[in-house]
Amino acid sequence: MNITSNKNYYLITVIIITILIYSLMQFLLFSKIIPFISNGELSHLGLLEGDSGLLHNYATVLSNHLKYGYYSSFYLKFIDFTSIPLNIKILSIFYFLFGQKPITIIFLNSIYLFISIICIHKLSLLFFSKIAYSRFFLIIMTSVLLFFPSLIFSFNSNGKEAFTITSFLIYIVFYISILDKKFKFNVFNFIGFTIIVFLLHLMRPHFTYILFSITSISLLFYITNFSKNKIIIINLIKLSFSFFF
Repeated sequence: MNITSNKNYYLITVIIITILIYSLMQFLLFSKIIPFISNGELSHLGLLEGDSGLLHNYATVLSNHLKYGYYSSFYLKFIDFTSIPLNIKILSIFYFLFGQKPITIIFLNSIYLFISIICIHKLSLLFFSKIAYSRFFLIIMTSVLLFFPSLIFSFNSNGKEAFTITSFLIYIVFYISILDKKFKFNVFNFIGFTIIVFLLHLMRPHFTYILFSITSISLLFYITNFSKNKIIIINLIKLSFSFFF
């Protein structure tokens, strides 16, 4: 019980410190650094020149549908995947909740960062039996994630990179757990992972093809010895089915 409590305490501490550092970096970037180094039209909002301004306007217009009660109109635009990117639609919800400023993306990416740290923690426990090694892995990988270029200047990708990284880490947790025979693929897991794959496919379709290829190749490898790897094969098949819904 003591060991478990210490592990949870350490994880919570890492999450809090990481998100605080991330939020501080983003605050300085949006409110101080970019307005200082850029002369762009929207530099006062923390945006560099390029597509950022256009995407900010898309998110603002969509959030206005929620702000003024046009919920059915917002819903129709949200389920239309032929025009505005999904990540901008998600961002528009946060614009509605926290204000129509680019710095609002801190809240969205903090959620992705939180989930990613949980995944890294689970991977650290899968990779290492010694607590010291596990904690070292967690710190190193979280630091890499914290200073990942697309997350530092987060509005450049509008949550797309953050969601892709988080989805990849979730997949790796599923994948490694299956190979380690420490995972039960129940209905809840299947539905959750299928939703993640669907959303990822809308944002980065080529990435889902890569993950499906990894799963398929692994399945072909383990199926050569079916009797020994029966549990792994069944779970990999379930994982593969998630890519078809």
